[in-house]
This record gives sequence, structure tokens and C-alpha cells, in this order.
Amino acid sequence: MEKRRIKKIESEFLFSLGVKYCSKCGQIKELDKFNKNKSFKDGLASWCKECSKKYFKNNKEKIKKSRKEYFKNNKENRKKYQKEYRESNKENIKKYQKEYRQSERGKKVKKKYKQQSEPKKKILIRGQTNREWGTASTHLCAYCKQKAAQWHHQRYDSRWREGCVPLCLECHQMICPNKKQLTNY
Repeated sequence: MEKRRIKKIESEFLFSLGVKYCSKCGQIKELDKFNKNKSFKDGLASWCKECSKKYFKNNKEKIKKSRKEYFKNNKENRKKYQKEYRESNKENIKKYQKEYRQSERGKKVKKKYKQQSEPKKKILIRGQTNREWGTASTHLCAYCKQKAAQWHHQRYDSRWREGCVPLCLECHQMICPNKKQLTNY
């Protein structure tokens, strides 16, 4: 008990001089040689940056494994925390996202994304009305760029319009050879 009190007084005295004792290597170093850590009273980690770096380098696999295990075991808690954080910091998140989109890096990422995600063929967007959707003849074939005559449905569920592609008769027959007769719409 007495040792702890003496150690505390020593550490406070050293801190007032602008130095700190590293509990890993046992050396006294300047405060800027320590990482920040809010969980400690003085706001600095107990190990110096060099010792921390060596430890993380030598125990990379062990740390990776323990983090993976932690995330696996605390999946629900993390989701709950993230949801609470998003709800309580909506304005800060919006502000950050806006600043990022306006930055050079944000514009570069957006441009790259647009180039990668450009559709090779025209696919209609879900939620369009029949008037916006139009007839197949008002569009060009997604493959040969001739005047389209039909719609090719890639799926026939509740979102069937989402995957519709305008095609000419020849291209539609190549894609659906098992259909006996394809008629114009």
C-alpha cells in the first residue's frame, strides 16, 4: 500500500517536470514519446511509443486473433452502440459526409465509383410509372443498339420491372432460345 503511494507521488512529480516513466522498458522519457490514452489519469499510455510499437509488431497474430474473437463475441453490443451513436450524432455525421463529398478525395472516389458502376446495358429503375417506362420501341436494344421491339424480363417476381432490358427480336431470341414465339409489346 505504501509502495503505491510513493509510486504515485513519483509519477506526479515526474509528470510536472515534463517526463514520464515507461513501465515496459523502465526508462524515463519525455511526454511526447508516449501515446495518448484517455483511460489513464494523465491522459498518456503507460508504455512509450517504442515499446508499444515493438509489442504490436511481435504479437501481430495474437492481437489479430483476439480482436477477431472480440468482434465475434460482441456483435450485438457493437451493433447497438453503432446505432445509438448514429442516432445521437446525426448532425455531425451529415456535416462530415458533406465535407468529405466536397473534398478532392471524395470527388475522386465518386468519379471512380461512377466509372466502375456504369451499366453496360440500359436497365429500368424500379418505381417508374408506365408513362415513364414507355414502350420498348422508344428505346434502343441493350446489345446491338438497334431499335428495340421487346422487353426482356430477367426476373419474374414482385420486382419484375427492375430487371427489364429493351431488346430487338434477334437479340431476344438469342437470349431466350427456348421460347417458341416472341411477340412485340
